[in-house]
Amino acid sequence: MKAIADAKAKAYADKAERERIAAEELAKKEADAKAKAEADSTAAFNTAETKRKVEEEKAKAIADAKAKADAEKAERERIAAEAKAKQEEIAKADSLAKFNVAEAKRKADEDKIKKDAEAKAAMEAERKRIEEEKKAKIEADAMAKVTADSLKAFNIAETKRLAEEARLKKAADEKARVQAIEDAKAKAIADAKAKAEEEERLKAEEAAKIQAAQEAAELARIEKEEAARAESLRIFNEKKAAQAKIDAEKNKNVDPKILAERAAKAKADSLALIENEINSINDKENKNKALTAAEVKRMQELQTLRDAMTSASALKKEYAEGITEEKIDEAKLTTYKTIVKRKSSQEVYKKVVYNWGGVFYFKNDQSISELSYNLLINNAKKELKK
Repeated sequence: MKAIADAKAKAYADKAERERIAAEELAKKEADAKAKAEADSTAAFNTAETKRKVEEEKAKAIADAKAKADAEKAERERIAAEAKAKQEEIAKADSLAKFNVAEAKRKADEDKIKKDAEAKAAMEAERKRIEEEKKAKIEADAMAKVTADSLKAFNIAETKRLAEEARLKKAADEKARVQAIEDAKAKAIADAKAKAEEEERLKAEEAAKIQAAQEAAELARIEKEEAARAESLRIFNEKKAAQAKIDAEKNKNVDPKILAERAAKAKADSLALIENEINSINDKENKNKALTAAEVKRMQELQTLRDAMTSASALKKEYAEGITEEKIDEAKLTTYKTIVKRKSSQEVYKKVVYNWGGVFYFKNDQSISELSYNLLINNAKKELKK
């Protein structure tokens, strides 16, 4: 590779030398031509025509010589440039060749170093393997000796351990058997208790249903009686109103004070009669009937008093819109009044509590049940937000 590059470089150098010699010869010819032209010009100097011609030829010769010299110079420069480029190409090729040689040497050196290192590592690994094998054999021999020495003791300990495990297992099995018996007994007791509680619950539910049915029947009976009583009172009040109208006509000229005294006395006598009648009744059903009859009589007396007060032109009290509650204490009874006043209506609810224990409920002087009394008042309070 180097010999080829050297040969190419020598060839380019020889060519450049030949071109240099040719250029020198050309320059010498140009100089000789110029000298001859000058000599010819001098010989013809005396004649103007000759001089002119000489000058023209001289000028032409100079121009030609210059053109030729420029052309030769340009050619020399081109040849020199080519030579330089070729020289640079040769140098580059030589450099590349040197680089390739150096790279090949470097790779060869690296391969050698790598192979040497691998060989060294392999030798080291083999040395370590041999040492490990020796060490493992020594340890195996020692372990074999230790194993042989401790095997007997291990067998004895293992026998004891197995015996202890068997003993503990037998004890645990016995404990589990006893616990299972206890659990079974506890479960039987719990099941029996749960069954008894369920039976009690069913009995209680049945009793509650029976009681609810009885209470519903009793409530229906009471409401039926109260409805019948209300109807009787309505008929009575209608008759009493008609009679009161007649009595008012008769008593219109009687002093109102006398009428009030008569009404008060009638009320007191009626209350005394009612109390005596109630105290003489022990049977619950008869007592309820007696209370109804007595209340009818009391309402009759109250109606008489009301009629008397009306005939006496007693002023009716005006209440503010909303709910007004009053309590009226009398000798033998207490009256709780709840007046519900709306824009276009007014309702008066009364709860009358007698000293002997009787309790009666009214709406606008019409007897109603306790359930209806409480329901109507609660609804009114909700409506009027009291």
